[in-house]
Amino acid sequence: MPRRQVGTKRAPESDIETAQSSDNKSEKENNLPKLFIGLAVFGVVLYIASLVLEPSGAVVPVTVQDQFTQIRNARLDEIKGQLPPPNPPPEAPVVGAADPRELTEAARIAMQQRLTTPSEDGYPTGYVRVPKLVGGKKDHYDDGRLHIIFSSGCNYFQHWQSEMLLATAKYVGQRGRVTRIVSGCHDKKAEKINHKHQTFPKGTNDLLVPFKELNRSVNDNFGLYITPTFEGAMHFPWINKPSSIDYFIQHARPDLDRLGETVIAILDPDFVFLEALTQQPLDVDSMLSTVGTLTKGDNVVRRGRPVAQHYGLGGGWVSRFDVASIAGKDSHATTYSAGTAAKHFAVGPPLMLHVDDLADLAPIWRKNMVEVLKVEKDILADMWAYCMAAAHLKLEHTILDQFMLSTWGNSGQSFPWVNKLPELSCLEPKIAPGHHGPTFIHMASNFKAPESKKWMFHKGHVPAKILDCGTPLIINAPDDLWGISKSTTTKQCAFTLCNIVKNLNRVATDYKQKFCKPEEIESRHLVRLIQSKELDRGCNQAKDKWCYPLAQIEGLDKNWRAKLD
Repeated sequence: MPRRQVGTKRAPESDIETAQSSDNKSEKENNLPKLFIGLAVFGVVLYIASLVLEPSGAVVPVTVQDQFTQIRNARLDEIKGQLPPPNPPPEAPVVGAADPRELTEAARIAMQQRLTTPSEDGYPTGYVRVPKLVGGKKDHYDDGRLHIIFSSGCNYFQHWQSEMLLATAKYVGQRGRVTRIVSGCHDKKAEKINHKHQTFPKGTNDLLVPFKELNRSVNDNFGLYITPTFEGAMHFPWINKPSSIDYFIQHARPDLDRLGETVIAILDPDFVFLEALTQQPLDVDSMLSTVGTLTKGDNVVRRGRPVAQHYGLGGGWVSRFDVASIAGKDSHATTYSAGTAAKHFAVGPPLMLHVDDLADLAPIWRKNMVEVLKVEKDILADMWAYCMAAAHLKLEHTILDQFMLSTWGNSGQSFPWVNKLPELSCLEPKIAPGHHGPTFIHMASNFKAPESKKWMFHKGHVPAKILDCGTPLIINAPDDLWGISKSTTTKQCAFTLCNIVKNLNRVATDYKQKFCKPEEIESRHLVRLIQSKELDRGCNQAKDKWCYPLAQIEGLDKNWRAKLD
């Protein structure tokens, strides 16, 4: 007879033995008195054995059930810590069901402790917050095997952007896990360094974000991974990207393997989700490409075949650098012409690779970055270094256009889809039924609309502490901004501007409601992003409230500053 599992209800005798002879039944009845006597003796023995002495000498009874519970719990804890990575999930999971790969909260925390090293400066190194695996809204292949990562600085400039990425991932129902990798937290000198390629106003933007703030988000499921400081990154922060990703993939691999994650998607912190990133095989009409002929499922990553967004890099690295001296004279990277390189490596985020491919590529990417910077310090250096690393390993990419909108133009991004939209509300920007839109907005340009350029958005103009309880929200552009923008370019800018501001205000509002006291929240839309300040020019950014270098307060009385507390 199979052993009954502990804790399960005992089945009736009739279900266990269906053909019981009367002889056997009589024999059992005759043995009952003996059985009761045996049980009574056994009970006395158990009672005596259940007495234990405390250190004080007092005798305290401990029940057999208590002992069993202690042993069981100890054994369960032991098992949870030793469980091997579970099998990959089924291809079509039940919508809304818990993913069978996610272990208990205790197991997740144990992994977090295993991969974290304390630090005296208040910023521990490693996986200080292991992300949770979550399901999504869509009924499709399990994107739980997709792990999204992005590298950011530890300053306020990239903190609010990172929170936008994390929060909008939650809003669109992104499946799988998302980890923010943070570098530059361990050196306060970074707050005062002048960067040659500074892309935002100095001051509050440069300040390091306290660990308490780094470790919270509207998205409760996010992961936080803090790296050590990398040489040269203080003066040229773009070193952090390949260095931190290499460090992460080397040291956090046990946690990726714990859940059987096979695809890593690399984003930048200035990405805003408009819809979920998926590994569901897409139909041809749900993809765009100006590089090659499309077939169904070209968006799906395979070992040895990454998928990425098209960027306007071409194959310039072939002639721009001495590839043999960087990659090695026998490297496969030396075999590409500019034309063939453009067909396979003119890529940028989202970069989606098989986890084993990224493990091979990351150290080469980091090494190439050092060599590229010996030739020129350009903000595209990490991208050139990536291209050469991928070419060295012959990781030829499937290049798609539809993932993002980062500027304005005619091809190479999701422009054809945006250009076909029949209408757009700036206050509630949604893709019209039957039309397609980008997965992301990449906040990489200065977006201005309509033709008068009265309304604009640039990430460098956003108040550094836009998430603070007392910071006002951004003033919305008029709802008909799309309609009054006449050219293709200004319509594209209106689409981008409206989506960013809508999401930024939503994120800031949700963030304040979650982490601020109600009486501390400033919910008015008073901040106007502007190309050059027209009002309040004489304010002191270091001392005065609501004084921003590239934004101004509008909608209050002329003497509003004098009336501040």
